[in-house]
Amino acid sequence: MIVGIVTPSPLRRRMERVLQAEAGVDLVDLDAGGSVEFLGVQEGVACEVVASTRIQLPADPYGYLADLLAERAVSLSGAGEPELVAHTRPGKSLGHGEAVTFPPPVGARWAAVEGDRLVAPLQGDLGAVTVTATGIRGMVRLGIADVGDYLAAIAAVTPLLAAIREMDPLDAAVGAGLELAEFVSA
Repeated sequence: MIVGIVTPSPLRRRMERVLQAEAGVDLVDLDAGGSVEFLGVQEGVACEVVASTRIQLPADPYGYLADLLAERAVSLSGAGEPELVAHTRPGKSLGHGEAVTFPPPVGARWAAVEGDRLVAPLQGDLGAVTVTATGIRGMVRLGIADVGDYLAAIAAVTPLLAAIREMDPLDAAVGAGLELAEFVSA
């Protein structure tokens, strides 16, 4: 199948590598013209490419990934909504705020409230997401910690992978190499 992406993201090359690893995907250069079967377009970017299926890619990959994990934790626990949804973002670490424990090696960080989640700026190459939900089946705590650009690239193309594979977005991300773990903070 012929696939293309339109994004201003500096992670474009990593996003392309994730897509090229998908069996049966022929990623094309959209500058050459033509049409594609699946087109992933980052939110807020105008695109005139002809596509059978156009998929919106998230502008905030970490936030999108956090929302996917929250949905899974709610489903597994039988909760009505998550108790905690938090993710890192590249930036200078905070000296105070809300305490959040991410999976190792990221660990405990200070975070600030942004909308319905907590965001912890983090210096360095790592990125992480953590969510907690408690429901009729007990508490479920899911998390991810890995190289930040890797997490963001997978999360950015997850809606496209889910459409190509015709499967749940989080399962598509795991199939692309995302390692999801249930964990207990120390």
